[in-house]
Amino acid sequence: MRMTVGPLPAGVYWRRRVIVLGALLVVVLLLAWACGDSGGTPKSSPTPGHGGAGHGPANGGATGSPGGSADPTMPTHSEPPDGLSTDGPQAESTPPPDDQAPVPRPTGPAPGCSDDDMSVTVRTASERIPAGSYPTLFLTIGNGSSHACTRDIGADAQELWITHDGHRVWSSDYCKPNHGKDVRRFDPGVRVTFHLIWDGRGANRTCSTRTTLSRGDYELHGRAGGAASDPSRFALT
Repeated sequence: MRMTVGPLPAGVYWRRRVIVLGALLVVVLLLAWACGDSGGTPKSSPTPGHGGAGHGPANGGATGSPGGSADPTMPTHSEPPDGLSTDGPQAESTPPPDDQAPVPRPTGPAPGCSDDDMSVTVRTASERIPAGSYPTLFLTIGNGSSHACTRDIGADAQELWITHDGHRVWSSDYCKPNHGKDVRRFDPGVRVTFHLIWDGRGANRTCSTRTTLSRGDYELHGRAGGAASDPSRFALT
């Protein structure tokens, strides 16, 4: 079929068609290049700087105050540790003596222990105790004789007390004392240790007056019934 090209020579129209096709080809190539570039690897997001908002410390890290960690001061009167009572001595352990061989346990009931059979000792957790703190007091009851015997070492038989210049300033029997009996068999050399958390304050017999004891030298005493300990000295600082 013969094409109509107008009044100009046919070569002119062919040149125009070639130019238009070339331009279209260039446009298609540019579009293809632009689409290929946008489908590449995206740029990484910028990391927030120190001044930007972010997450808290990882793995439970602590956030401190400017200038380092605080140095708290001990309160005038601290609280006793959880799970420990201040009302009366409580049993801690019943260890056999380390320096003696086990003694065969005789059959049949053992006689009662006399006061002379018993060994009673007391001590504080430290010889120097900060005033107003909650120190631990220890009462150890044992059989110091060469024969087995039984003894009531319950709360009614136990007492710890503190003296200052010969005057009693506190006793475990003054404020909400525990009550009860606990008759145990003691083989020779066997000891039982009790502990008590003292609140660091003095008390009268009716527990109507409670004051923090002043700094100075004190003595701790203890008993199991009529068997008493020697005093153990300590200082409130």
